[in-house]
Amino acid sequence: MTDYPPQHPDPAQPPVSPNDEKTMGILMHVLAIFFGFLSPLIFWLIFKDRSYVLDQQGRTALNWNISAMIYYVVSFILAFILIGFLTMLVIYVLHIIFSILAAVKASDRVIYKYPLSIPFLKLS
Repeated sequence: MTDYPPQHPDPAQPPVSPNDEKTMGILMHVLAIFFGFLSPLIFWLIFKDRSYVLDQQGRTALNWNISAMIYYVVSFILAFILIGFLTMLVIYVLHIIFSILAAVKASDRVIYKYPLSIPFLKLS
């Protein structure tokens, strides 16, 4: 298990326990398969000040989901020359695989860096 720097939470809200970090981290990545960037965004906004691990996991999940949306838009444009349908399928499969891998890593409180993601939100 990795030790992370202490978080300085808002005094009104208690820090997140390690078990809750695991649970919320897993949910953040798994729900992204069904709801896209919305679930990581909601989890990140709620827990970013209360947990370093969830802050970093939320950033990586948002980076990947925003990147995937960009890849889907490009694939949609490429669909007019027929190759976009193949790239949409590849992105869909990669999204499922990467999200499951990230959820497995989140169960160990490890911050998973999604391959192919554009770093919009920097990790600390």
